[in-house]
Amino acid sequence: MTLQKSFPLYDINITISPVDNQPPSIATGVMFVVEEGSAAAITINHLYATDLDTNADDIQFVLASPPQFGYIENILPSPGFEKSNMGISIASFQLKNVKAQHINYVQSRHRRIEPTTDQFMLYATDGKHHSMETPFYVLINPTNDEVPELIARNITVQEGQMKELDPSVINVIDLDVPQDTLMFTVLQQPQHGLLVNGMYGNDILRYKHAINGHQHHELPAHGFSMELLKNGMRLMYMHDDSDSLADAFSIQLSDGKHKVSKTISVEVIPVNDEKPVLSKKGKIEVNMGEAQIISSAVLSAEDKDTPRDHIYYLFERVTENGHLQLKVGHDWVVLQSGMKCTQEDIDMNFVRYVHTGAIGSKKDDSFMFHLWDGDNRSPVVVFSISIKGMEKGNIAVFMKPLTVLKGDRGHLMTDVLLAVDGTEKPEELLYVITSPPQYGQIEYVRYPGVPITSFSQMDVAGQAVCYVHKSKAAAPKDMFR
Repeated sequence: MTLQKSFPLYDINITISPVDNQPPSIATGVMFVVEEGSAAAITINHLYATDLDTNADDIQFVLASPPQFGYIENILPSPGFEKSNMGISIASFQLKNVKAQHINYVQSRHRRIEPTTDQFMLYATDGKHHSMETPFYVLINPTNDEVPELIARNITVQEGQMKELDPSVINVIDLDVPQDTLMFTVLQQPQHGLLVNGMYGNDILRYKHAINGHQHHELPAHGFSMELLKNGMRLMYMHDDSDSLADAFSIQLSDGKHKVSKTISVEVIPVNDEKPVLSKKGKIEVNMGEAQIISSAVLSAEDKDTPRDHIYYLFERVTENGHLQLKVGHDWVVLQSGMKCTQEDIDMNFVRYVHTGAIGSKKDDSFMFHLWDGDNRSPVVVFSISIKGMEKGNIAVFMKPLTVLKGDRGHLMTDVLLAVDGTEKPEELLYVITSPPQYGQIEYVRYPGVPITSFSQMDVAGQAVCYVHKSKAAAPKDMFR
């Protein structure tokens, strides 16, 4: 009998590792919504992935194509850092970050564009296999983020007329979608006009009648909407017919959040509708043979919309016993019927009357004219001139001593030497020196060193004559006849 030897039995444990041959699957859930210009967290309700042979926390999402109007960020700080990574665009993230709500979609591109949707493509991977690329859709809720652009252009209007402020003058560009309610407010009314609701078209008389009669409280425009302007409201600027050459007003636009304002300048084209009128009309008295300036103190005209150099005196009839003369350069030109001068000429003392009638004749004189501003003409006006007689009378001479320092000179003035004969013509009163001074000489100031033997009272009045002491003798006084 053969005996068999027995051996002990051992259990060997075998671990069978599963083969990683299953790709992850990706799933999107509820619609992802974000406010324009804001950020929102991507949660597992929006995006999820599963993998039968991979721990869910190890699944990673990779962007195959980024969003067009934003970016993806992970607000979790990097390992070893405390500062958040907010604002940094990423191209991949883990499912565990989605669960922790650390992954945001940031809607960053929205200025001057109004995106309402966005999308990006992504896939899930376990490090070896990846899912199919899947679109992630983003719905963007628009907000009032755009500042409206107010277009306001300057205008030109004729004096006393109206100008419609149509879209070529006032317009708005607002890129917000949907459109905001745009409201205008008049911040500063025009000083020489009025902004009105143009319900009467261009019938300016009807507007004036309604405003003066307080019949339409809604006629002046203080505030209005862009919708009204687009749907038939006519905004008008109405000039007040004053002689102003410029005006301005300011408007403000609001979209409910932003406010912008502009000032519109108004150029006024003047209309010559005011008539020239006399503001002064006196008369002058002229001695026979005398010339007398016709100044603005006795003859002056004004015109509210015409400068003084364009207010004309049109002479219908000139004087009969003398000449009207206008100074041109250094000469006096005789004015005839049909000729003219300006108010500025009179202001500058460039107009005078010269009497040429016979001595002894006291016949008064006059001339006739119209005022004219180039468009408007006044009725005829008569300007009177009184002629005074000039009969020669006895001559009276008044004298006082003249004090002169030794070797100096002293002027012969009217307080020292004055002669009158009642004619008021000092140029005709002549002094003749019959006995010259002993220690000096009489001479004209303008011709020193040349002794003279005669001079007129006009020379004395003009301080043109002087006594010059020339002797070295110690004489206390001198004299001449």
